[in-house]
Amino acid sequence: MLYFYNMSTESAEDRIFKALAAPIRRQLLDRLKDDPQTTGDLCAAFEPLLQNWRKSAPSYVSFVRVPAVWNPIAELHARAYYTAEALGKTAEIDGPFFNEIHVKHNMLDSVDKLATFFAQFGVDDKTFRAKFSSFEIDAKVSRATDLVKRYKVPGTPAIVIDGKYLTNGTMAGTYEMWFQIIDYLAAQEHAAR
Repeated sequence: MLYFYNMSTESAEDRIFKALAAPIRRQLLDRLKDDPQTTGDLCAAFEPLLQNWRKSAPSYVSFVRVPAVWNPIAELHARAYYTAEALGKTAEIDGPFFNEIHVKHNMLDSVDKLATFFAQFGVDDKTFRAKFSSFEIDAKVSRATDLVKRYKVPGTPAIVIDGKYLTNGTMAGTYEMWFQIIDYLAAQEHAAR
C-alpha cells in the first residue's frame, strides 16, 4: 500500500503565484483583461467546444450530463434539468435556460419562476409541477447529488471518465488539452474491456 504525504515547503505566496500562472487561469484573465465578462460568459465559451468534441467522440463514448447539486438553488436547477429531460424538452430549453440565468440574470430561484419559464416552451403549469415534484425527478436529483459527492467534484465544468477519472480544464491547463486527455482516458478504458 502506498501513502502520499504533502511534504511541500512552498509558501502560501508561492502557491498563489503558481495558481495565477496556471494556463487556464491565464487564458481566463487574458479574456477578462480587455472585455469584462460574467462567469456565465466564460461558461458559454466552453459549451461550443464540448459540442464539437461530442460530434467527434468515438462511438464507444456515452456522454451523460449530470447537474452539480451544490446548494438549494442548484437543486432547483437540477430538478428543472431533469424535468425538461423527462418532458422531452431538453434540446429546446437548455440554451434559453442558461441565458435566462447568465445573460438576463434571472436566477429562476423558485418553483413559480421555473413554471413560468417552462410555460414559454408549451409546458402547462400542472404538467410542470407534477413532473418537477415526481418520484422520478427526486431519484435523479438524489443520484446527481450522490455522484457529485462521490467524485468530489470541485467545480464545473468537470468530466468523469468511466467512473474512475475526474478531469477539468484547470487540471489540463487548456480546454483543448482537456479534450485530448478525455480522449486518451476513454480509449484506455475502452481498450481494457
